[in-house]
Amino acid sequence: NLIMSSGEPYDVITTYNDMALYSDYAQKGALVDLTPLIEEYGPNIKKAISQESMDALKIDGKLYAIPVVVTYKVNSSILIRTDWLDKLGLKMPTTTDELTTVLKAFKEKDPGGNGDQNVPLTIRGDLPMLDNLVGAFGMPNTWNDVDGQLVPRLLDPAYKDYITYTADLYKQGLLDKEFVVNKDATAKEKFTSGKAGAIIVHWADIGGIAEALTKNIPDAKFAFVSALKGPSGEAGFSGNAGFDRLTFVPKASKHPEDAVKWINAT
Repeated sequence: NLIMSSGEPYDVITTYNDMALYSDYAQKGALVDLTPLIEEYGPNIKKAISQESMDALKIDGKLYAIPVVVTYKVNSSILIRTDWLDKLGLKMPTTTDELTTVLKAFKEKDPGGNGDQNVPLTIRGDLPMLDNLVGAFGMPNTWNDVDGQLVPRLLDPAYKDYITYTADLYKQGLLDKEFVVNKDATAKEKFTSGKAGAIIVHWADIGGIAEALTKNIPDAKFAFVSALKGPSGEAGFSGNAGFDRLTFVPKASKHPEDAVKWINAT
């Protein structure tokens, strides 16, 4: 906001996807209409981004931003120590019941040698839903189809079963008893230090987790758990779509055509 209001002649600004902010800038005349510039200088842009995506960003028929389209289909899942599975002679879980069995074995047989510090599954405290598990109860998305109607998770008939299952994990000591106070870094530290056998994380965090875990435990191995089947046989992840970031050209830019040429080249 400070940059935009200052009138500094930036040629390109990229932000996270904030449609309200973008719309506000466009309607106040703070952005360059990119439609004719893309038509003249952006053949690669037109090939890379669907017309549907372009149309979704148009305001009063004009395009003021170029989107970075989300290309990954799955955000998060359960990252599990496969070397712990191997040590206990267990297979990668494919159902919620098998996950419970695995976590019980992690707790009771303590393959990491952590004693009373052992944590079968850890999560950060502000995680609203446990990815993969919600899909196992037929609620992979924030809104889901229930008998032909879109219903939010909290009103979904399956929500009670999901809560019952996750609460049971906690009662059995299979879900980190300290999860409520866990910061993101706290949960990751428990996993990378070898105290936790599983953690729910975003795929983009795996690189840092791998580096830290390998440094602490060189022989450690891990993998994402595929979509688990729940009691009714349902499974799935929330499907990603839409935009990750938006790139626009401020009206103060002295070289809007060069900005589009650069984006087209990259």
